[in-house]
Amino acid sequence: MKQIVGGLDSDDEDIKRNATENLSRRKRALSDMFRMPNTKWCGTGNGAGIYNQLGGASNADMCCRKHDHCKLNIQAMTSKWQFFNYRFYTISSCSCDRRFRTCLKMADSADANIVGKIFFNIVQSKCFILKPEKYCKQRSWWGECLKKGIRKRAHLRDNRKF
Repeated sequence: MKQIVGGLDSDDEDIKRNATENLSRRKRALSDMFRMPNTKWCGTGNGAGIYNQLGGASNADMCCRKHDHCKLNIQAMTSKWQFFNYRFYTISSCSCDRRFRTCLKMADSADANIVGKIFFNIVQSKCFILKPEKYCKQRSWWGECLKKGIRKRAHLRDNRKF
């Protein structure tokens, strides 16, 4: 690793290019460790170069790809909808997780069943629903609410077992 970091500071373009390639290979290898074997989309990040690229476990991979593209999610270590996701993985809306579960069940393959059991039973990933809440948009100098509004707040829920 010292060679890679040292290479990034080098003035020699060949050394710098090799160090950058080595670092990117190491990052890719680390994210591959947290991905289901024989898939491109099931796990941390994705190993697909393009959207249509799937691994050998294509039925499970299609479900994971669709779940990864769910618009209602809260990325790891970020805040959204008045909720901070302290987990090291993204959490999705309960509707996206229900579709994911149904897709894996319908795929009915060994790979899809393993993905479902890991995601829903072992990791016990949570999902969220959005509920409207009243809040104060503007306060007076004394703390009195002058203007109220409504916003969405994420509320965590447990997913059903697979």
